[in-house]
Amino acid sequence: SRWGRAYMAIRESEVAARVSGVNAYGYKVSAFALSAGIVGVAGWLGAQRFVLVSSQVATPDQSFRYVIMVAVGGMGTLAGPVIGAFAFSFGFAITWVQNTFRDYQGLLYGTLGLLAVATAPEGTVGNLRRLARAYQLRRAKRGAALRTASIPDVAPELQRPAVRERSDAEGNGVVLHVSGLTKRFGGVAALSEVDLVVERGTVHALIGPNGSGKTTFINVVTGLYKPTAGRIDLDGESLEGLSPAVRSRRGVARTFQNLQLWRRMTVLENVMVGAHARERVGLVQSLLRTPKARRAERHLSERAWGLLHFVGLAGRGRDLAGTLAFADMRRLEIARALASDPEILLLDEPAAGMQVSEIHDLADLIRQVRDAGVTVLLIEHHMDLVMGLSDRVSVLDYGQKIAEGSPAEVRHDARVVAAYLGEETA
Repeated sequence: SRWGRAYMAIRESEVAARVSGVNAYGYKVSAFALSAGIVGVAGWLGAQRFVLVSSQVATPDQSFRYVIMVAVGGMGTLAGPVIGAFAFSFGFAITWVQNTFRDYQGLLYGTLGLLAVATAPEGTVGNLRRLARAYQLRRAKRGAALRTASIPDVAPELQRPAVRERSDAEGNGVVLHVSGLTKRFGGVAALSEVDLVVERGTVHALIGPNGSGKTTFINVVTGLYKPTAGRIDLDGESLEGLSPAVRSRRGVARTFQNLQLWRRMTVLENVMVGAHARERVGLVQSLLRTPKARRAERHLSERAWGLLHFVGLAGRGRDLAGTLAFADMRRLEIARALASDPEILLLDEPAAGMQVSEIHDLADLIRQVRDAGVTVLLIEHHMDLVMGLSDRVSVLDYGQKIAEGSPAEVRHDARVVAAYLGEETA
């Protein structure tokens, strides 16, 4: 469900969840509140059964036993605790061991817990899911069609007009306007009075040597860092004080230099989390699987399948994200970012670690994203990619913008050559 995916995303990478539109703080509070409520109800039921509540009602051995039940069955699943409880309650071998080694139950439970976590960290349910995926892959290799839930030929919503309804003040085609942006860490100025204007429907590159402030710039724009000074406008509206989740809903999406995928979730689920803010479904509706919740789930699934088709991963939706090749992981991050229906996509060194052929494919994908109406701000070290793809290039050095212009102009700028590109490129 939408809520379950959000909880799983926060557990694996809270930063990625926040920039994907998930209110991490709110979900963590709800998790604590829900857990406390369940424990409270359990305590009330226990008091009704035992009448007299004492320390013997819940001994350490019993607590260990309940933890082992969940670990053996599978944490983070509905069926896991049920399977674990059934195994411990009706499993002949386990019952025999418990009766035989009654005086050593602490040691027994500790050993079982370590074995469960070490040999099957996802529990029985996780192992069954892994076997099911392996079976599906074997069928696929034999020519059987993978279940892809009616994938459209193209991502339909990527074909929408790029321009939202804007006021007259926004009619100049500027999607992102940054003025006087400064970010200090103590006495160090990572960014100093940076101005940047990104035109709608373009690929705007931001380059510079290592440590020049490029990633810091993205972190400030997406709300992960609070600026020391300056102003950031998206479609003419200030982003000041907005959280990463709210900025995502406003139309700011990003990828990461160091991959931030939820590797224990499927490829499809990763993209569906990216579209988290597109549907509003409450916890009770998700738990009860109301018609509204089912419609929202179907819509998110169709959207995610379309985006996977768009980036070339249509056949991998049921696979775990952690099993993808590196280049496919980069594509998945782009699909997840596009799921939020952004006005601007910030790509943080997407070509890092790729081979030449993979970089060419990446360039084609970025062009398709731009042609679909999504403005791109590209942070990249690969100069062939930058110069062949960008409409405009800005250059940072030591946190200051030292040049801006067309790729040809920047390539021959003396300050850029000295600071970054090197004499041979000039």
